[in-house]
Order: sequence, then structure tokens, then C-alpha cells
Amino acid sequence: MKLLKGFFIVFTLIMYYVNSTVFIFGLPKGEVRYYANYNYYEQVNAQIVKIHYSEDSKEIYLILDFYSPNMYLKTYFKINEANSKIAIYNQFNEDLKPGDYIMVRTTPLYFGDGYPIVSISGEKSYLDFETGVKNLVSESKAKKESFIRTFSITMSILMFFLISSLILMKISKNHSYYKRRVY
Repeated sequence: MKLLKGFFIVFTLIMYYVNSTVFIFGLPKGEVRYYANYNYYEQVNAQIVKIHYSEDSKEIYLILDFYSPNMYLKTYFKINEANSKIAIYNQFNEDLKPGDYIMVRTTPLYFGDGYPIVSISGEKSYLDFETGVKNLVSESKAKKESFIRTFSITMSILMFFLISSLILMKISKNHSYYKRRVY
């Protein structure tokens, strides 16, 4: 019984720590609101240094070389899944290669893997700004909702273990083993 009680207490403390850390650092504050504001986006002329497709080919990562006072040179940019589908449909992967110049719209702040690209154009438009922002905001909302659902479930499990630990502590104090001990 002592071992079980100890396990519940240690497990509860670990779960509390993990959940607190995940909640503090896992949910970017204001991501949806930031991406939905058109004023934060800026357009830059850039040269493609490298194009990389995610393992499942759902997202496109670019290293672009450009100058902007708000962002770094030669840094990662990400085209999310919905926007990648549109860009590939418009033959992005066939028309563009490293060394080509493109115009992109992105934000100086990002949440996740790289600066989000919401508009791409070269010789032609591969992704328009309105659609790109709409898809990015939708993805951010979905991530937020998923995170909150997962967090709620884990907090419920945590509360179960905490209550179980308290009940076990109460039972173990009233257990006859403690009443029979004589010092």
C-alpha cells in the first residue's frame, strides 16, 4: 500500500510539472490574433537558397536570402500544408529552383518551425495573400483548439490521480497496521 501511495504521489507531481510546463510554453499567446492582422505582414524580394519538402510532403521549407531590418538573412521559411497544396497545384515545385528570385509576404515574428509564407510570386502567382492568411489563421486556430482539448484531458487525469492519492493517504492512515504499531 505504501508503494502504491508513493507511486501515485510521485506520478501526480510529475504530471503536474509536465502539464504546467506544457501550458506555459506550449500555447503561443496571441498567435491567431497576430496572424489575422494584415498590418504585421511585409513583402520581401528574396533569392531561393534551398527548397526542402517535409517527410510527408505536406509542408515546404525554404531558405531565402534577402534583406529586411525585421528578419534575419538566410533563414527558414515555412509554407503550411494548405498553402503548400495551392503552391504545388500552381506548379511552384516545377517552376522554381534554388537561385531564382521570388516575392514573398511573411511576418517578422513566427510561432513554430519558421517564418510563415502567405504569398509567393515569381513569374506568376503561386499563392495569393488573402488565401494564404486565411489558411494560416485556420491552421493556428486548429492547433490552439487541439492543444486546449489535450490539456483539458491531461488535467482531468491529473486531478484523478491527485484525488486518488489523497484517498489512499486517508485510507492508509486509518488502516489497522498503524493502529497495531506500538513504540
